[in-house]
Amino acid sequence: MRTFTWRRSSSLEIFRAATGDQSAAPCVFFMDAAVSAIDALGREADLRAIRQPVRGDRDLTEYGAPATNARIPSSAAWLGGFGFVPFAALTASLPFVGGELKSDVAYALLAYGAVILSFLGGVHWGLAIGSIAPGAAAGLKGRLLLSVIPSLVAWAALLVPLRSGLFMLAAAIALMLVVDIRATRAGEAPAWYPRLRIPLSCAVAASLLVGAWAAVFN
Repeated sequence: MRTFTWRRSSSLEIFRAATGDQSAAPCVFFMDAAVSAIDALGREADLRAIRQPVRGDRDLTEYGAPATNARIPSSAAWLGGFGFVPFAALTASLPFVGGELKSDVAYALLAYGAVILSFLGGVHWGLAIGSIAPGAAAGLKGRLLLSVIPSLVAWAALLVPLRSGLFMLAAAIALMLVVDIRATRAGEAPAWYPRLRIPLSCAVAASLLVGAWAAVFN
């Protein structure tokens, strides 16, 4: 209990220092809840990894997952790339618009980011309920809980000031990348998933951060 209180107050101070927003306590609470859930899932995944037999180096990818089917399916690559187009288009247009139109474009970026964050959580819901691995039912509750947190964070990001919401989404997208890599190492996600997510997550987070910066200039 003492550790969680320290983390919450520390995150709130950092968030306020970065954004200047003095009313973000509920949103930071959601962020800290997500971090706590990620830590718990990571510990559980580490325990499962200890129980699993050791594989040869040639059988593993650089993310610690089985190397079978490590190539990204072309459909996933294309859809992932096209999914980034709205981020790029909206962010690139912000410096060239002004007034009320700039606010509309920035909010469109925020709303699309919230949708994508919710989608990333939904991926883990599907992986959890679709898993047929031995012992998967034991960790089902935690995995399902983790999968709904991104939707709550996305919703909270829509309720706070625009710039703070964009910062929240950028941080949440980065946290979800950590979750995805851990899930792959635990054998819960395909071996190719981090190879798809890493470049897309970096590009999306950068777009949201640039959008947060550009939204305050007229």
